[in-house]
Amino acid sequence: MQKIKIAMIDRDFPHYRKSLVRALYNTGIDITVIAPYNNEDPNYIKKGKCLKPITLPYSYPNIKPLRLLYKSLVISNNILARDGFIKKLKPSIIHMQGVSFPLFELFLGKKLDIPKIMTVHNVIPHDESLYNYRGIMKRLYQEKGFNAFIVHSEMCKKILHSYFPSIAHRTFIIPFGCNKAKIIPGNEARTKLSLPLDVYPLILFFGYIRKYKGLMYLIKSLSYVQTEFPDVKLVIAGREMYDNFARYKKQINEEGLTNKVIIRNDYIPEEDVDLYFQASDLLVLPYTSFTSQSAVLIRAYSNQTPVVVTDTGAMGEIVRKDATGTVVSPNSVEDLVKGIIRILSDKKMQENAKRNMQLLVKTKYNWQKIAEDTIALYKKLL
Repeated sequence: MQKIKIAMIDRDFPHYRKSLVRALYNTGIDITVIAPYNNEDPNYIKKGKCLKPITLPYSYPNIKPLRLLYKSLVISNNILARDGFIKKLKPSIIHMQGVSFPLFELFLGKKLDIPKIMTVHNVIPHDESLYNYRGIMKRLYQEKGFNAFIVHSEMCKKILHSYFPSIAHRTFIIPFGCNKAKIIPGNEARTKLSLPLDVYPLILFFGYIRKYKGLMYLIKSLSYVQTEFPDVKLVIAGREMYDNFARYKKQINEEGLTNKVIIRNDYIPEEDVDLYFQASDLLVLPYTSFTSQSAVLIRAYSNQTPVVVTDTGAMGEIVRKDATGTVVSPNSVEDLVKGIIRILSDKKMQENAKRNMQLLVKTKYNWQKIAEDTIALYKKLL
């Protein structure tokens, strides 16, 4: 068979895409990345293409109408430039990591006579959309000739099909991969991050702070958790997105928890991310609604950090199957408190979760296995 030549299209999922590209490239796949604004690492990718926007994303004018116009021009330019480059490249398959701007993609993106795959990271946008997202995506899936869709779990597949039943026969499950982290002792990680030593438990809330992530429930639960664990501390690590952190500060003050909460409300450098997980005894993801797999959850697997998650999106399904923590109902402080106390009180459960995570990183979520499954899908379409 002729060597498979892939054009990988991405804008919003650089960490996932880079790990997948590295694994695919190691198997001998000829792969070119087309990603606006992202510089590709030549050490693990033979070819690369970064589209040149009309203006850089941080140089848009402050005046709202002009900003909207400039942004629209950049998006349009990138879609047209991308499709022009693909036409010259003539890949065997186009593999898209989601769609950032469906409306622009629908009207500008060309229906190229090349097999197309889309990895659907978010079935529905995390935050409520202002336009008819489902209607536009339905047209996009049908009119742009997608041959296959990848989701990361059985639950994501069910959610996708509930919105778009016509693509059921073209949907394949390939897990979200993770890299093995270098594990260091917890107190060493805490020292590096200037976190308190010899405190149990240290609970972590990590990632962009957005309304649907349910941080208000976790803060509320802390008042009850501290009755069982008086030394408990909560670390909030990440900056807000489409949210106002002031309301969480106000809640912390009103609940009398200022001495219990450590706030790192800023961008977390990549070199510190694993340290936050390894410094913590438990990761809590109290999401209120979700239609996806969680990259933060998988990062916990890399670092062997037990988890409490709400039964939303794919999180509950995955944690139950993998036996890596506790699953609770969303939007319930009572259930969240019970789940947190249950796992913090059970050292055996925590050790089992860590062992399972260690094994799963080597097997089910190993990037090389994920690359092999992806290649098998490529071959199915050729």
